[in-house]
Parts: sequence; C-alpha cells; structure tokens
Amino acid sequence: MTGEELVGKFEELAKRKTALIRRKNSDYAKNGDAFSNFKGSSEEAGITVIQSFLHLMGIKRARLKELLSGKIPQNESITDTLVDLSNYADLLNIYLSDQEAKKQALREGYTAEREAIKARRAGVEN
Repeated sequence: MTGEELVGKFEELAKRKTALIRRKNSDYAKNGDAFSNFKGSSEEAGITVIQSFLHLMGIKRARLKELLSGKIPQNESITDTLVDLSNYADLLNIYLSDQEAKKQALREGYTAEREAIKARRAGVEN
C-alpha cells in the first residue's frame, strides 16, 4: 500500500466515523449537550465520565479480543468494533479538551474579577 492509498483509507474511515457520531449523537444527546448521555450514565453508575469512557473502551477491547481469536461475529464486525473503540477514544479526547477549556475560562474569569476588584480598590484609595 502506498502512502497516498493509506491517506485515502484514513479519509474514508474518518467519513464513516463522522457519520456514525452524527447519527448516534442525534439519538443520545439532549439539550444541546453532546456528552449528556455519558454524564447521565456515569452518574447512575457512580463513576466519572472519564471512567465511563474507559469502561466502554474496555468492553470494545474485550469484544475485539474475542473476534480476533476466531469467534464469528453475529452482529458487530471487527471493523465495527474498531470504529466504535476509535470513536470512544476520540470522544474522550474531545471531552477532556472541553473540560480543560472550561477550567481555563473559569481561571481567566477569576483572574479578571480579581483585577477588577484591585482596580476598584485602587480607585477608592486614591
């Protein structure tokens, strides 16, 4: 396989993964929160959203191990399992990035508020 063929395969796979995420997100997400289903199931299970993603990835890895050992799939193929596993990893990556962005926004808001308080105090003292 050439490098161009490899890139073409990645592009095809990315399209497939995106279409799957789009379909599932419209089924599972609510109130504009793409992670609402993961948050709700995590809360019910008493685990974090990150632990929920890792658990789902573990289930897919266990399934993959069975399929690669020769088990004949009845419902979900090896490719389907790999796509799901990859999507869970991507979703976790996006979730972590989103959480970090929210924390950064809070830190910046806190810093801006402190600066405003300092400025007001400085104006009062003058």
